[in-house]
Amino acid sequence: MNRTLDSELPSNPEDAVRRWRRAFPVWLHVGLMLAVFVAGAVSGAMFATNQMRLRMERFRNEPTELVQHILPRLQNNLDLTDAQTSAISAVLQEYHPRIVKCRQQSIVDMHHQFDEMESQVASLLNADQRPRWERTANNVRSRFLPR
Repeated sequence: MNRTLDSELPSNPEDAVRRWRRAFPVWLHVGLMLAVFVAGAVSGAMFATNQMRLRMERFRNEPTELVQHILPRLQNNLDLTDAQTSAISAVLQEYHPRIVKCRQQSIVDMHHQFDEMESQVASLLNADQRPRWERTANNVRSRFLPR
């Protein structure tokens, strides 16, 4: 029996769908889609975690890059003047290496250095900006400083 390719194709498109469904049941489709979704979620989480780790390491090694990243946010959140921005930039650049050094030595020292930096920045702000700075500093403390 010699069949041609045309004779193997069903004449009715509904027959093709039925053959497809018989060959690959619905549970197989769902399982395959679920496996692809889980694989994407796992690889995305691994990529994001690695990127965050690399970013934090870059910020630890390059204090000026950290300050350049933080200052625009502080300007926006605290409505800083140009004088306040430059003064806060100097404070951040002064304390960043100390905090990194303390991170390697002692958690208590690191918290002490962060508290000093926080009070110096607060002294540069007006009464309206201080509560927002305190919220920002507390957020940084809770998210990034070890306990």
